[in-house]
Amino acid sequence: MKASLVTSCALAAALLLTGCSGGSDDEPEAGRPSASAPASAQTSESAAPAPTSAATTAPTSSTPAATPVDVEAPNKAELEARVTALTDALGDPFQLVSAEQAAAGLEIVQSAMEGADIQPPECKDHATGNAAASADLAAGAVSGVGAADSSGGYLAVVVMDGSTEDAVQQGFNVSREALERCAEVTATIQGNTITSITEEVPLDLIGEESFALRVTQELGGQPVFHNLSVTARGNGVIANVQAMSQGQLDGVTRDQLADLAAKLLEPAGS
Repeated sequence: MKASLVTSCALAAALLLTGCSGGSDDEPEAGRPSASAPASAQTSESAAPAPTSAATTAPTSSTPAATPVDVEAPNKAELEARVTALTDALGDPFQLVSAEQAAAGLEIVQSAMEGADIQPPECKDHATGNAAASADLAAGAVSGVGAADSSGGYLAVVVMDGSTEDAVQQGFNVSREALERCAEVTATIQGNTITSITEEVPLDLIGEESFALRVTQELGGQPVFHNLSVTARGNGVIANVQAMSQGQLDGVTRDQLADLAAKLLEPAGS
């Protein structure tokens, strides 16, 4: 899976497009994601917007929502240091993804979404309306990829500005609000119908607010993609950490993702 596609999934999740699936025809060896592979616009199952269970209500974070107070956000060098200080399931540092690769990944997501028949329609409308904001946030975000396990699973992290009310609204609150309307989403892309179901999972408080989501995508009634993500905000930043796999997420737990998210909220070396 290319870094651009992996990163597009993480960025999409932070911006309400959770649930990218599908691989590529030039996957790196199992357990080792490539951060240098070029972007590709091909994928029939990628970039389906995120779901949630229609039976669920909007997720409740680990603490009541607080009105953010403007604080000074860490600079990009500091955010990069936080990402590269993390180690993946194989004990290796996360690899930074360039802004160009991240932008290319978002283009893959947006292109697939534009050509997809998404039900309910309001979920597509909502995601499309965030496209411009997604690009703006991606430009200032720092992303990294790593191995989730030795069998081909991936970890992706995104850390972005969370120092103002506008940043929190776009990068944190919007994803929670969408769960009220887009619990279960069906997308038909290039003749393939994918059903995406998202559910909130319990999570101990991280930073000022946090929540965790599990996404399962099905093709032909069979699970084909699994995603577990933790999103947290605090100290002027928003962190999103995800495990992604076409199989079950062996060896990657919610608590491990929560630990990575907590580290991203703190200064490098702390």
